[in-house]
Amino acid sequence: MLTNRLLEIEFAPNNDLVEVANKAVGRLANHLELNEYRVEPLVRVDAALVSPWGDDAPRARSFAYRIYLGTLSASDWVELRADVLQPLTQQGVAVREIKFAA
Repeated sequence: MLTNRLLEIEFAPNNDLVEVANKAVGRLANHLELNEYRVEPLVRVDAALVSPWGDDAPRARSFAYRIYLGTLSASDWVELRADVLQPLTQQGVAVREIKFAA
């Protein structure tokens, strides 16, 4: 069964964590074609993830990327998780996954 996924990675505005998250997003290209994912930058203000260009953005507590993934096979997902997502969680970046059947 093929599954679509939406990922959110959220991290403190700490230079080391920002670099870790940016490198992870860059590694997506090692696994996926550009048309298989889209990255939306966000910031957390109070309880909501909002645009980093909005009026409330200066009050941001954390940064985030919402990553829209196309349809992935189970084996592609396992490889992506091992190479991109697990290293993020080991370094203190929150990773949230939402999946739905294609």
